[in-house]
Amino acid sequence: MDVATRDYVQLTQGAGRNENPSWAPDGRHIVISSNRGGSTQIWSMLADGTQLRQLTSAGVNEKPVWTK
Repeated sequence: MDVATRDYVQLTQGAGRNENPSWAPDGRHIVISSNRGGSTQIWSMLADGTQLRQLTSAGVNEKPVWTK
């Protein structure tokens, strides 16, 4: 949500389910689980939805959580 305008902003695009978002402690990044590539893997992005990057590629990976 854009705090200034209170409008919702969609951060993910394309096919697949994008679930379980978790904010990084620095507030700059978000991780999600997504099956956009076939199996459920962990992806990261900047808080504005740009620079989407796959972090895992083997097995099934769900419910990412940042730690300090």
